[in-house]
Amino acid sequence: MYEEHRSFKLPKNSEEKMIWRYMDLPKFIDLIDRRSLFFTKASRYPDPSEGTIPKHDEMVRKTIYEKARPEFES
Repeated sequence: MYEEHRSFKLPKNSEEKMIWRYMDLPKFIDLIDRRSLFFTKASRYPDPSEGTIPKHDEMVRKTIYEKARPEFES
């Protein structure tokens, strides 16, 4: 069941917003039967950057790690 979370702001007129996903009948029936979603592996997408960490995030993470590392080495 849907529950609102304080971290996520709903758009104005959220009752009018819809997300569409077209799928064939066998996939829809499988979704209903299993009560779960299927996600394709990122490696199967044609975009080689799909699923990778953005360069900026990678640099920030590396900087944080390098600053924290001396604390753990002593």
